[in-house]
Amino acid sequence: MYTDDMHTDFFAAVLAGGRSSRMGRDKRFLMWNQELLLDRAIRLASEVLGVQPNQVYLCGDVPGRVSLPDTIPKIGPLGGLWSALRQARRFARSNSDPWLLVLPVDMPLLDHEILMGLLAEAKKGNPDESLAIAYQDFEMPFILRCGELSEKIIEKICLENPSSLRSIRVYFEKLSVRRIPSQSFHGKLASNLNFPSDVRACFHLEVLNES
Repeated sequence: MYTDDMHTDFFAAVLAGGRSSRMGRDKRFLMWNQELLLDRAIRLASEVLGVQPNQVYLCGDVPGRVSLPDTIPKIGPLGGLWSALRQARRFARSNSDPWLLVLPVDMPLLDHEILMGLLAEAKKGNPDESLAIAYQDFEMPFILRCGELSEKIIEKICLENPSSLRSIRVYFEKLSVRRIPSQSFHGKLASNLNFPSDVRACFHLEVLNES
């Protein structure tokens, strides 16, 4: 957990509960630059917030790892997000609602600059009373204000919506989301891994970004 000068608590959650059916293997344990995707996401979140890796919530049933079970199993990323939101509210030490930095396990081109952009916006305060901050045109990663309303909305979606309408996109439609520019990060933000071909495409994009 990280606490800023305004005594607001910051936590992080890595969403890692997917079944990887389209990938054909467990993508959480794919290697990327000699590091498991799972470990990379945890490390990034830990370094950005300046906390120990065990202070980042690993959401989902992950073999061989200490993880945070989904509040409702097998309903997609909202199950894991709901669990992390509840944990952040439970362990926050300040009187203000904590922020939760949320990132998926399958975006290998995420970097410190992208996550710091979200953190910096949250540290500015909450003048427009936004409940989440995300990049324009993208759902992941984002940072969520973990208050009572944020939890009530996710609870309602998870308990009342059919499976096709239990998603981060639907959650965003119910929240007030502050959008920040994404132009300089567009390719990296679009680099999630669903199919084997996505791995090759992301590797090619990484080479281009470094050249």
